[in-house]
Amino acid sequence: MIIKETLNTRFIIPADLVIITVGFLGPEHSPLLEDLGIEYDSRNSVKTTASYHTNKRKIFSCGDMRCGQSFVVRAVAEVRYAAYHIDTFLKGNPSNFPRL
Repeated sequence: MIIKETLNTRFIIPADLVIITVGFLGPEHSPLLEDLGIEYDSRNSVKTTASYHTNKRKIFSCGDMRCGQSFVVRAVAEVRYAAYHIDTFLKGNPSNFPRL
């Protein structure tokens, strides 16, 4: 979905607090992912193993693409864990596991 501004529709509502809620239906099934043949899980997220591999060799996924919408803290942790597994994959042996 692309949000577009509509001319002459701006207005101001005085408020002490504004909470924006946005739905998240999972990652966009882009032509890139489709062309690569990446598999999705039952929640429409990119399906991975415990070591963040997708069904395609040398392709990893993490964060919202892998586990769905979450807090930034969880997304950062996901990236750190994925980086560890990618490093292990490239080097062929485990390095120091990232501390949270």
